[in-house]
Amino acid sequence: MAERFIIDVSEHNTVTDWRAVKADGIEGVIIRAGYGRGNGDKKFREHITGALAAGLYVGIYWFSYAYSADMAEAEAYYCMNTVSDVVSWKDITLPIYWDFEGDSMKFANKCGVDVSRETLVDMAEAFCDALESDGHMPGIYANLDYEKRYGLLSVAEQNGYSVWY
Repeated sequence: MAERFIIDVSEHNTVTDWRAVKADGIEGVIIRAGYGRGNGDKKFREHITGALAAGLYVGIYWFSYAYSADMAEAEAYYCMNTVSDVVSWKDITLPIYWDFEGDSMKFANKCGVDVSRETLVDMAEAFCDALESDGHMPGIYANLDYEKRYGLLSVAEQNGYSVWY
């Protein structure tokens, strides 16, 4: 896919004028559908309907609070169900990303789990494989810190997943 100007949004950074976003040269948006064990983003419906009405490319992300592969796979199903309840899958033109960051790791540690690189890789693959087996385009979000520590970009590359960096 060619490089595009894409933003991400959630209930924490809401957009109210999607046509203005498009007029500013933004071509797409990655919208948080939810997080953890089936918690929907409070602005998901509003964001996705606004972005689609403005004619933007739309992708999804699910903020992970998983600390096992089984939990990450369950999050994939929560994500798919959340999206299906709001829009048609044909409207999702960008990948669906698994987003595991510092707050995710803090939650795992609070639950007594130290997430190793191996576990993180297993979780990323479980989330993405569940999406892929259901016919969707999976992807992995990675920031510079997590890429240096865990090498998630190589996991995405080896498995043919999209990368949001």
